[in-house]
Parts: sequence; structure tokens; C-alpha cells
Amino acid sequence: MEVHSLPVRAETVPMAKVVARGARVPERPAATPAPARALRLSHVWPVAALAFPIAVLTATPLGAIDLAYQVRAGEVMLSTHSLLRTNTLTFSAAGRPWLNQQWGAELVLGAAYRVGGWLGLAMTRALLAGAVLVLILLACRAAGASLRAASWLTLAAGTLLLVPAAFQLRGQLFGVLCFSAVLWLVAGRRQHPERLWWAVPVAIVWANVHGSFFLGPVLIGLGWLQDLVDRYPGARRPLLAGMACAAATVVTPYGPGVWGYVLGLSTNPLVRELSDEWRRPGLDTYLGASFLISAALVAAYLARRGEKTPWPAIAWLGVFFGLGLTATRMAMWWAVAMPVVLAGLPRTSRRAERPDPVSPVNTGIALALVVIALAGFIRWIPYTGEGPPANLVSFAPPGITAELRRTLQPGERWFNPQEWGSWFELALPANPVFVDSRMEVIPDGVWEDYYAVSLARQGWQDVLDRWGIDVVVLARDQQRSAIPIVGADPGWRLAYQDADGLIFIRR
Repeated sequence: MEVHSLPVRAETVPMAKVVARGARVPERPAATPAPARALRLSHVWPVAALAFPIAVLTATPLGAIDLAYQVRAGEVMLSTHSLLRTNTLTFSAAGRPWLNQQWGAELVLGAAYRVGGWLGLAMTRALLAGAVLVLILLACRAAGASLRAASWLTLAAGTLLLVPAAFQLRGQLFGVLCFSAVLWLVAGRRQHPERLWWAVPVAIVWANVHGSFFLGPVLIGLGWLQDLVDRYPGARRPLLAGMACAAATVVTPYGPGVWGYVLGLSTNPLVRELSDEWRRPGLDTYLGASFLISAALVAAYLARRGEKTPWPAIAWLGVFFGLGLTATRMAMWWAVAMPVVLAGLPRTSRRAERPDPVSPVNTGIALALVVIALAGFIRWIPYTGEGPPANLVSFAPPGITAELRRTLQPGERWFNPQEWGSWFELALPANPVFVDSRMEVIPDGVWEDYYAVSLARQGWQDVLDRWGIDVVVLARDQQRSAIPIVGADPGWRLAYQDADGLIFIRR
């Protein structure tokens, strides 16, 4: 049924007359402005992605197993104003050439320790880790992910993989920062093509702080491959930038020798035998399990997403998954690169936009997250000197260290557990250790002697006699089988013991 409206006659009154008569003109209701300090919900996600891993990190102990010797080396170079080129930290390999490729990171760590002690080191770790997370977030955004998706990907990478592995303070963390910077430049190469040349100075820094610098040209090469497949007109730039980046890695005090250092370290069978992190990943470690499980989840996601995955993206994932399979420590590169690859996958179907409300509650949540992240530093504030904070530095036995300060004479030779060697080099600078974590510096014969004593093999007494060692330190978790044998030997007496280990002195 059709309904017709009745005509209504209305007298039109000019607006000027209405105003002249003093009539009130109805105003259009104005939109209620949001509070000036209110944040959108989408702004809370990146804050959470950064704050949660930092909060976990500030509550995580600093590992002295590599950190301590790098701090000591940095302090020596700052004091002598010269580069360390020979080994002075262990008496078993004194004077041997040392290609100290991570000298740049050691200078930063030594300076942080001088200025702020252990608090300075904790703050350095948090700043480096925060910069890595920001770069991952920016790279995901440059690859095409929404702010919410980029935040979730960054949070997953930072929490599941990066916190327990790559965020340990040592030269490696500087390498992860350089990797993330180049990844961000590659992800945004089409929007900002000229920025890709920034990878060249990054490569120079990278080659002087960590041996992972070879991954810079690999990242740019993968970007070039993707541009070739897409027939992008600017594909020549990544090729030239990658070549320049590779050439820049020789700008070090050792020139092209840094490449030989990386090749020798990664193929050294002794390193793979002695270091757990150089072994293939498995489900028995947190990092190995999270790497393998995350790879399985990514494969399931690609199979179920309902859209064809471009083969350059598969190449990206394949390169870093294959690299992660070679050693547990290599899984960190997968953790950084994988979120950015997933962020760049094409999507033919678009979801409806989610509501993005503005509210003071969002501001409160963001501020609370920041406070939680910074609260972890409260425990570190009293430790601005050389004294390590209790329970916040691992592989640093306090009781054993205090007793050795009373027992050892300056320059006296002694036997130490390998995992504590780095710590003793910082805590007892007047007494070079037998071995430390620089496995490529110490000769194979020294390692044979080390295990002869650690396992109390036939002739372990002769090893100690040959090296002129009168003090032996054994860790309960590293030399468990040797402790009762050495304790029962009439030539040695127990001088000290605690929950960490024991000290024996020659009778």
C-alpha cells in the first residue's frame, strides 16, 4: 500500500528576522571531545608488547658465564687505551693470539660497569632489549601488519624465545640489535628505499661487536630475492646495498680475519662438544622446545590460513628455520625474523575493523604496564659497585669467591670449573684462571687436562703436578664424580665447602 504524505504549508522566516526578534537559534550538538590524555585501545597493545618482556627481564639474573670476562676485557682496554690481542685471562694459554672480535661490545660493557656497577649492566641489558623489541614492532608494521597484530607478534617473540636466550647480556645481544635494525630496514625498503643504505654503517658496528654479522647480507639478499620475484622496479638497490654491507664487515682491526674467526668457531667440533648452546635444539631445553614448537605452529598456520603462501616468504622461513636447526643458540634469529615474515603475508580477505575506543582507562593500563616494567630495577638500585647482588647474578658463587680471596696468593695457579671461569676473571683479577668460556682460545690439550681432573680420570694428580696447581675448586654440578675421589686422596685436604662447591688445597 502506498502512503502519501500530506502537504504541509510552512511559512519561511528569514534567519536575519529570527535573530532580530531575539529568538534562540537551535545549535547542532557538538561531539564530546575525548580527554586530552586518553589513549586509544590500539595504543595499549604496543606498550604491553614492550613492557611485559622487559618486566620479565629485569627480574631475570644476569649470567656471568660470558658477561664477566667481557666486562673485565672492556675495563682492561679502557685502562690501557689499547686493544687486547693476546690472551691474559687464563694462565694455561697465556700469551696466545686472541682475535677479540667482540671488542666493541666489551668496551660498552666495561664502561657501563665503571659508571653504574651491576645496576649499570642491568640497565644496559634492558635498553638493548627494549630497542630490539621496538625494531621488531616497527619491522612488523613496515611489513604491513596492523598495530594490534604487530604488537602480538612482538610480544610472542620477546616472551617465548628472546627473553631466555638472546636477551642475556653479552656480545650476542649487540648482534641481535644489529640484526633487528637491518631487518627493519629491509622490511621498509619499498616505502623508504634510501634508508636501506643505513645497513652499511650498521654492518660496520655489527662486525665489531658479534660474530653474527654475516647475517646482515643474508637479510638484504632475501629482500632482493623477494623484489626479483615481484618484479619490483627498485630491485637493484637491495643487491648493491647487500654487496656494500658485505664489504663493510671487514672494517675492523682484524680486517677480513673476522670471517675466518666466524667460520672457525662455527665448525669447531670442540666448541659443539663443550657448549650446550652449540648443540642441536631439542625438547629438553626451553629455547630448543620453544623453537621447535613455534616452527610447528607456524607450519600449521600456513597450512590452514586458506591462502597460498608466496615462495619468497617460505624461503625466509626456511633459511632461519634451517639455521636454528644447526644449534640451539641460532634459534634466536628465527625468533626475530619469523614475526616479520608472518606480518608481511598477503591477505585477500579483510576483516571488519575492530572498535578502537578512547578512554582514560587505556591510559591507566598503559601507565601500569610501564610501572611494572620499571619496578624490577628496584632490586638492582643498591648495587652500583662491584659487589654482585644476591641471587641476581648466576654462575657467580659468592662463598667460594670470598674464600678464594683469602686463600690464593697473587699469581698463584689454581684449577677452576669452566662455567665459573668468566666470573673469577672479573672477581679475582690478580689470579688468572685455568679455563674460561672462550673455547676457541684455549688449546685442545688444555681441555683434555681439564676433563682429566673434572672426571678424576687416571693420572689426574699428574695433571695438577705438571701445571703446578696447589688449589682446586670443584663445582657440585660440574665435577660431581670427581669430588669424592679428590676428597679421598691423601695429597689433598678440604679447605672449604658450601652448596655451590668445594675448595681443596694440596697438603
